[in-house]
Amino acid sequence: MTPKAYRLLQFALPVAVATLATVPAAPARAYFLQGPRTFFTQDVPHFFEDDVPCAFGGRPASGTRTSCGGSDHAAEPAAANGRTGANFTPPPPPAKAE
Repeated sequence: MTPKAYRLLQFALPVAVATLATVPAAPARAYFLQGPRTFFTQDVPHFFEDDVPCAFGGRPASGTRTSCGGSDHAAEPAAANGRTGANFTPPPPPAKAE
């Protein structure tokens, strides 16, 4: 190493360290981990507390569901929304581009 390069390194290294030390650290953001975090903290426990007991004739244990028979919220009956049996009308086929 030449004396000129050595003096430059002696000057540049402390300046770089001082500059990096004064820059505030940004808080870490891990939004891409929110899906797996939700899966392991909510979905898996609810599976074992709700779905497994229901499969063997028991009752849900988590407190978020009151029965094993589908969703607990008041939903529109399937026959009333026109999507089952004779009431169902399929959408028309897409128009051909000529």
